[in-house]
Amino acid sequence: MQSVKRVFRAALAAAGCLLLIFVSAGCNPPRRLPSVPPGQWTGHLGGANRSPYAGETVTPAFEIEWRKQIGRGVAAPVQVHGDVVVAATTSRTIVVLNANSGMQYWSRSFRSPIAGAPLKHGDRVFLGTGDRERKMHAVEITRGRGIWSREVGSIRVEPILSDDQLIVVADDGTVRALATDDGRVLWSTRIAGLPAAPPVPWSSHILVATSADTLYRITTATGEITARRALPGTVSAPPLLDGDRIVLPFQSGHLAGYGLPAMDSLWTVDLGAPIQAAPVTANNTMFALTRDAVIWQISQNGAAQRVAALGGAATGALTAIRDRLFVGRLDGTLFLLDLDGNTLWRHDFEDSIVAPVAVHHGGLFVALLRGDLIKLR
Repeated sequence: MQSVKRVFRAALAAAGCLLLIFVSAGCNPPRRLPSVPPGQWTGHLGGANRSPYAGETVTPAFEIEWRKQIGRGVAAPVQVHGDVVVAATTSRTIVVLNANSGMQYWSRSFRSPIAGAPLKHGDRVFLGTGDRERKMHAVEITRGRGIWSREVGSIRVEPILSDDQLIVVADDGTVRALATDDGRVLWSTRIAGLPAAPPVPWSSHILVATSADTLYRITTATGEITARRALPGTVSAPPLLDGDRIVLPFQSGHLAGYGLPAMDSLWTVDLGAPIQAAPVTANNTMFALTRDAVIWQISQNGAAQRVAALGGAATGALTAIRDRLFVGRLDGTLFLLDLDGNTLWRHDFEDSIVAPVAVHHGGLFVALLRGDLIKLR
């Protein structure tokens, strides 16, 4: 009996040592945000006009302030709200960090890939997941606790927020509007083909491009399809809403403008290579990035002028600020350009950059495909 007690005490002591090692190694519990951060994020690059950093300026002399591994990869835009960074990783995790120090507040993992970047509205973030979970989730931002989940089918394109509705386009072509407070289905409709890009809100409608080379106009009040238009190819990146027109990038390398609400063709221009980055605007001028890392300036009537050929290859890493452009290449080189295409600064991060750079109060947040998030100032 004494020998059994001695064994039991030894086992407890060993467990205590392991726990001490575990804690001292830095495995801390999730930290709660001190308050709800300001701002919202309603769609790819913050909204349909793809210009969340239009008021930002930077000085082209940067040093690394912190660098943190947040997962197996970052391919979607990160977002900065006050002193909080929200990121989604390809390892099916949402991570919330302190923007000043890089300290992690909390993370939450899911069983399926996250479609694009999470959305933010008030004290909640919303995200859609793919083939296993097939759900939209609402998560409380200060602690990462789940608020509600709704089965909607597999999601591969980023949902959007339109007023108090979440617009979700599932892979089976079902378009749903969910209430942000509890996830209830407000309306549902069907379109032909897979969604090719995130929906775009316009006035009291949304516009959805599909792999069946069709653009749909759907009213957000009832889900009624009010118009459809055949497209000359498959949309390859998130469209840009520019006033009363929508600009669509295509896998063929064409960029096309369509007038709203009629969705009539205004112009089409051939940029010579596939376009995988959302077009952006800086200083009231539109810019596009092609797969061969060429930057094009597009006029209001669709005339295209090549302003920079950066060599190599690029996908989605195009960001506009007030009078500058950030471009990331697949070889890990980040460029800061003026609007005439001149290189003001460049740095090799030695890992692919596919997510657009985030800019906040002059600081840069650079996400690398293998999972590092870097802040420069």
